[in-house]
Amino acid sequence: MNNIVPVIKKLSLIFVFLIVVFSCQKKKQADPNSTPNNATSTTYQSGIFELLRNEYFDGTNIVTTADNVELTFINYTNSPNSTTQVSAGNVNFNGIGLKFDGYSYTDTTGTLNCTPSTFSVTVSGSSQIDAFTKTFTPSYPSFNGDSLLPTTVSKSTGVTINLASSIVNTTDTATIELFSSVIKKIAPGQTSVTFTPTDLSGIMVASGYYFELHLYNNQSLNINGKIFYVRHTVQYTKYNVDLVP
Repeated sequence: MNNIVPVIKKLSLIFVFLIVVFSCQKKKQADPNSTPNNATSTTYQSGIFELLRNEYFDGTNIVTTADNVELTFINYTNSPNSTTQVSAGNVNFNGIGLKFDGYSYTDTTGTLNCTPSTFSVTVSGSSQIDAFTKTFTPSYPSFNGDSLLPTTVSKSTGVTINLASSIVNTTDTATIELFSSVIKKIAPGQTSVTFTPTDLSGIMVASGYYFELHLYNNQSLNINGKIFYVRHTVQYTKYNVDLVP
């Protein structure tokens, strides 16, 4: 649907996640043609596997409109304390070869299938990342409360949305936004969120707005004694929301 915000804007979240995990300055270093070799004992290898999914409710079913992945590999040097996004050689995800852009690996074929019950990652390795093959089970968060999201919001009175237990399997704080203008945080277990008249004051009265939820589930993977992280992100959109006076 033409109102879907591109998935790529969500990839900026990986920077925040990396800061939390490694607490150090980022810099780029790309070498996609490196000869496979184990990194030295003075470095720490890790990475983030970002799994991205767009969904909406069509009145009968939840529809997945797009799936994508972004795999970032990290070589952390103990001295001088720096985190570097590096090449891991050839990377294959669920049978599809991913392309390295100097920072991370993404699918450029448009044929990636993210619906199987298990995912498989094969890495040929580089001078900074050891080769490995890993199969894991995805654990996406979900939202089943489309009917709880109003289609009409009053700018003068605001609205409280009772979410109940509609958000499932999140490990991090989620967000809900109205027309990309007002963003509210939703902590795990939080059951309601309120948009006040003050929150809505900067939005023009009009039809055709949308609510957008961003849900996150993080899990760790032990790969040959090294800790990698899988970040499942679901963007759920409720279309045709009217803002009235």
